Amino acid sequence: MANKEDNIVNKENAISNQPKTVAGQITASTSTEADTKKTTEDNLELRAMSRKDRLAAKRERYRKNIEGMSKKEQRKYFLYYYKFAIMGAILFLALAIYIPVTIYKNSRPIALSYAVLNTGINQIDKSFEDDYCRLFGLEKGYQILSNTSISLSLEDYAENGGNSYSSDYMQFPTLCYDNYYDIIISDKAGVEYCGSAGMARPVANSLSAEFLAVLENDYNCSLLSVKDEDDNMVAFAVDISGTEFAKNLNTGYSDVFLSVAGTSERNKANAEKMLRYIFSIN
Repeated sequence: MANKEDNIVNKENAISNQPKTVAGQITASTSTEADTKKTTEDNLELRAMSRKDRLAAKRERYRKNIEGMSKKEQRKYFLYYYKFAIMGAILFLALAIYIPVTIYKNSRPIALSYAVLNTGINQIDKSFEDDYCRLFGLEKGYQILSNTSISLSLEDYAENGGNSYSSDYMQFPTLCYDNYYDIIISDKAGVEYCGSAGMARPVANSLSAEFLAVLENDYNCSLLSVKDEDDNMVAFAVDISGTEFAKNLNTGYSDVFLSVAGTSERNKANAEKMLRYIFSIN
């Protein structure tokens, strides 16, 4: 009877001492010091080899490790064994696609760059962008840049020092001074701030006299004059309030104005195109 019990105990000990494996790999919980030492020695030996020999040795090690595994176990082991190589390949492929695409997108010529101010929670309707590009043949290879979440006013700046919209009062003007935006669409409060800060450009300097005459005489457009940096009254915006474009834009205010934001030839040309689009000129 004692011998029988001893045999059972010995069998249980033998089973418990067997290393547990996952897809043919000994788990960390059953790894012995000898296994760790052997692995370290193998890794040191691999490092001492040439790149070609090291790759051959790894392939041979992989081949031996999968001997006797089922197809399912081999697939799992493949993903485990080459996980870093696979992740590296995926990352490389993602960067190889992302970087050229980003460079291409950012290097495309600009069909229009615009900002819409003081819209609050209103979501601007951007459906006009496709119509605008089709009208001027700017559908392929061009990009439109926009920012519709900017809030600026002299009243807010006087009360809060611009703290409530610090990024708007710091970053937006810098982009305007760098000719990033072609036009600014806003209410009167926005025009007043942009005019006093030099972000909006005088209409007379931005649009040709001939085109201004067409706007005022043939389309009954009025200009909005506000104080400039020197407290002089200057026309900084074209009133587009009654147009279908302004009504459909969903700004949240009824009096809508368009100002030219940059001094470059591109800024001026795109501003004139946008006004031609809004008033259906030619």
